[in-house]
Amino acid sequence: MFLVALLAGAWGAGVALAAVPDLPPGAHKALFAAQQAADAGQDARAVEILDTYRKEAAALGEDVPALVFLVQGAAEFRRGRMDAAAKAFADGARLAPQDPDVRLNLGLALLAGDKPGPAAEAFEAAFGLYRDRGQVKPELLYRAAVGHYQAEATARARQALESLWALRPKETEEAWHRLWIQVLCDGREWKAAERAVAGRLEVRRDDRKLWEILAQVRANDGRYAEAASALEVADALAPLERRDVLLLVDLYAAADAPLRAAALLEPLAAREQSAELYDRLARLLEQGRRLPEAQAHARKALALRPGPARVLTLGRLLAAAGDHDALRALCREHARNDAKAGELLLLTAVSAIQTQAWGEARELLHRALSDPSVRPQAAAWRAVLDDLDATRREAQAAAPPSAPAS
Repeated sequence: MFLVALLAGAWGAGVALAAVPDLPPGAHKALFAAQQAADAGQDARAVEILDTYRKEAAALGEDVPALVFLVQGAAEFRRGRMDAAAKAFADGARLAPQDPDVRLNLGLALLAGDKPGPAAEAFEAAFGLYRDRGQVKPELLYRAAVGHYQAEATARARQALESLWALRPKETEEAWHRLWIQVLCDGREWKAAERAVAGRLEVRRDDRKLWEILAQVRANDGRYAEAASALEVADALAPLERRDVLLLVDLYAAADAPLRAAALLEPLAAREQSAELYDRLARLLEQGRRLPEAQAHARKALALRPGPARVLTLGRLLAAAGDHDALRALCREHARNDAKAGELLLLTAVSAIQTQAWGEARELLHRALSDPSVRPQAAAWRAVLDDLDATRREAQAAAPPSAPAS
């Protein structure tokens, strides 16, 4: 394939010129000189020679052969001037519209120049022209699919890949299958994507990346427990990276297995000493009703990075455990500014009501009323407290007098 070899820098002038016997003398001379310059690594000089020839040919009214544009395009490609290379190849394609090599090289230059959509069109044209010559090149359909996909024309990428599978239903090029799976995922065709991954796993059972992809597909389909199982297999093949460990934690949490998620997260949190990870760990253990452990991790998060949200998290855990003394101490330490501590004051007041420490509750509710964000709730709980007081007084009034002590 002359032009593919040319792009690789392996063009031999003898073979190329012999393949085009009807070259005008001026073109023959220019191409020979350009080839010598290219062989010496002087692609800029090769382009200069061919530019000069084209100007001379235009002045003489002489047609410029397509081969001149193709050789110039190859030289520009090697120089990294992709726009110039693509223009030269496009000019060559207009002069030689039935030459598949021209279209292939045009596609390569366009793709390298970050023009994936037009590159895909060129690759599809090259595929058709090769096929007309009895040369079927499936890899060009893959190149076209890549270009369409990069240009966000997913439907056209899918069409190209479907044509590829029709040609080579048992093709084993891994990149082709990975793109097919990605296209299915982008279309939210989770079942089809899972079948595609499963097909690859039949021949590449130890491919860790495929297991990770299977996990993601199942997760997107809402099958969290099955997704976690796939990711566990990936972990058995090679230890998961931090990102994937966190994904596995999330999968188990979504699958209603918070304690399994916590067991995975705890070593990572301890190793990194991260307040954010301790936050997550506390939430998971709370969901699993392991309140003392949840409190311990909430305290670690608060100690590492103090903040109102972490204070409230610990407060809620203490309230859920019925530990009013610890909650009172937390409130005493952190609820110094009534205008910003309403939630914690309210939480502690409710706990005090539940433990029948009504005088303490009334004081806390009075302070909570200073925070507009919880004022309605504080007023409602104060009304509850008033009713409780009234009920107590009525009960005391109705009680028979106690007998005097003898």
